[in-house]
Amino acid sequence: MIKFTADSSSAQAVLNGLPRALSESIRKKAIRAALQPYVKTLRQKWQSSPYRGKAPHRQAIAAATQLSSPKRIGSGDTATIRAALGVQYGRKGGAKARGRQRVYHLLEQGFNHVGAKRAVPGANRSLAWSHANLARAMQDVADQIIIQARKALGAKNVGK
Repeated sequence: MIKFTADSSSAQAVLNGLPRALSESIRKKAIRAALQPYVKTLRQKWQSSPYRGKAPHRQAIAAATQLSSPKRIGSGDTATIRAALGVQYGRKGGAKARGRQRVYHLLEQGFNHVGAKRAVPGANRSLAWSHANLARAMQDVADQIIIQARKALGAKNVGK
């Protein structure tokens, strides 16, 4: 899971004069809007990953890749809003996954093969992807906060 928070100085400056509920709503909408393209690219990364054998587990991992609903962490007017992007285990992974995403941690992090007495290395696909995209995703969240705030305040020509 990659955890994102909606905090940046430029976005905070825009939200300072707004009521608490409106500020929280704007930040949650911004997280959802900004991270949706990243969910799609991470899904595509798992669907196109090269492994031997059949692909139902990779397809299940792709189907279970989701953005959790943004949640408030703490109290006060400027409490942090956090969302997590990654593979959901169990029923939370959705009907398409059907629980087959349970091998995600083995494919991602590797394991010790008992019968062959050797270590099978992990692919670290999600980890490498997150390192490559984290800074850009955080900037997209900050930009979306500003866009959503301007929309809420009634500005015209606010962008996407």
